[in-house]
Amino acid sequence: MLASYKYVFNRKDIRLRKGETALVQLRIIINRKPKYYSTGIYLEKQQWSGVDNAWVVNTGLAADYNARLLEILTKVRRAELQAAQSDQPLSHEVVQRLIKGRDTGSFVAFMEDECRKRNDIGAGTKKRVKVMAGKLTRLGIVNFSDLTLENIARANNELLRVEKPSLLSAHTAQARSTLLKKAGWV
Repeated sequence: MLASYKYVFNRKDIRLRKGETALVQLRIIINRKPKYYSTGIYLEKQQWSGVDNAWVVNTGLAADYNARLLEILTKVRRAELQAAQSDQPLSHEVVQRLIKGRDTGSFVAFMEDECRKRNDIGAGTKKRVKVMAGKLTRLGIVNFSDLTLENIARANNELLRVEKPSLLSAHTAQARSTLLKKAGWV
């Protein structure tokens, strides 16, 4: 089933005085369940066009705001197409991750890219990141969508079972802690 989308300004219909702002939200209806997602954009009433497919107007930042709104909508539509192609329904959980910036792309690739970009970490740390990326791939935790509490707990148990507990370093524990934080569970 397809989702429907609409940007909504001042959803709670708060009376705005001159100079006061209200939030622009994206309303997404999936399986007849509407949910509102913050865009982080606050506008004055005259800065919102107020018609169907409304966009930001009457402000010097209109082009930037409209690009941001379009980017959010594009991410959600792309996720909907990917879900349809893989015969999985789009869920509000997936949308939440996308809008909060936790994309459904490859977590392992992201982790390796971030490690390569940084010049302030040593060769040993870079090696540990590479080893952890290999372990995550082996355990099936490759994408951001794989970062669930169940998968991380399973991976942790598997690592504890396979590796001798005395050999587990603080860095491995820190890497697991980072995974839990990225997944939003800590």
